[in-house]
Amino acid sequence: MYPTIEEQRVLLQNIGKLSATGSAAFMDAITSSYLDVGINILGAKFVGGSDVYVGLWKQEAGFLSKEKAAKKENSFVHNFRHGINVDRTNRNLVVSRHEATPKICR
Repeated sequence: MYPTIEEQRVLLQNIGKLSATGSAAFMDAITSSYLDVGINILGAKFVGGSDVYVGLWKQEAGFLSKEKAAKKENSFVHNFRHGINVDRTNRNLVVSRHEATPKICR
């Protein structure tokens, strides 16, 4: 079973408590519009989605430091539909930044 938004909030709060300053995190999640599609993996239905995961990470886990805020930097939600390529010749994963903004998610 996949977590609801409320369960995701609790998870992020715990990650925030356990994470060292400067930590990075990866979260595989869906947008809220995908909930209506009824996506499931082997019968396990997605029951929580959001279009504002950066805000959730900031609010619940504290993943935007005062230093980043002062530099006007922000957390980043990667749009995995674009910008991830495998360079088989050089045995590398090539990642270019394509942000999944709330506008794109909707």
